[in-house]
Amino acid sequence: MTGPKVVGSIPTEGTPPAGTATPAKPTVGSDKPTRALPTDRIGFAKQLELLRGYAALAAQGTSAPTNPAVANLVGLNRNTSILAHPFFLDIGLLGKTGDGYTPAPEVIAYGKAFSWNQETAAQRLAPVLRRTWFAQELLPRLAMGTLDETRAIQLLGEASSAGPRFEGQIKGLLQYLTVSGVIRREGDTIREGTSVYEPEVDMGTSRTETATQTQREVAMPKDAPRVPAVSTAFSQVPEGVLRIAVDVNVDLREFSTWRPDRISAFWAGIAQVLAAKAAVEQGSGS
Repeated sequence: MTGPKVVGSIPTEGTPPAGTATPAKPTVGSDKPTRALPTDRIGFAKQLELLRGYAALAAQGTSAPTNPAVANLVGLNRNTSILAHPFFLDIGLLGKTGDGYTPAPEVIAYGKAFSWNQETAAQRLAPVLRRTWFAQELLPRLAMGTLDETRAIQLLGEASSAGPRFEGQIKGLLQYLTVSGVIRREGDTIREGTSVYEPEVDMGTSRTETATQTQREVAMPKDAPRVPAVSTAFSQVPEGVLRIAVDVNVDLREFSTWRPDRISAFWAGIAQVLAAKAAVEQGSGS
């Protein structure tokens, strides 16, 4: 007769002995990024098209276009298009307003420029993208030299706590920096961008020029004498005296071939230049 079966007297294979702590199993998703990354469910070109959709509706007077409206405009399911929004919101391309989203001024500028030049239009996004965490991670290093793409992906992965399974989405970050001109890619080599768009204000006057002009106006009293903006010899000679000094270098061999009418036109041109300078100086002095 078989004796009673003793349960648990002999540990089975792979079972730790009694009193031994069980090793913790790796947590699924422990490499989840701490930063929003571009979705891998929507192609990069379609993500840019979503931004242009927001710009187009905003240009028509919709202050905060909704996701369904933009999804319908670009031909995406609304449940798919919404996947791009966490990244857009995180880096400032879109802002949340009620049930809709407000495109950044740079996004609106991108939409307007796209109809004129599709190749360079995305450079309008550069001011926003240069301020992102991933641009700030790479640009100081690129200022010192080049980076290999593999190294750049590793740096961005570490900065966002993203594991290797998110490599495709990290490459999307490089696509945004490249299309905006923030970085330049030559094969697997990454360099700092050389043609980054900077918005201008006041009919072509840059922000720096505007600020400098304001500083001048504040520093100069209103009753201070005006200094001519153009300094020429006319402002440096005694009153009532005219001194003309023209330094012209003309090859004698060429000069000897000039016809009399051409020589007359040459000196007439110099006379017009002197008259124009005098008029500009008088206008600046007044």
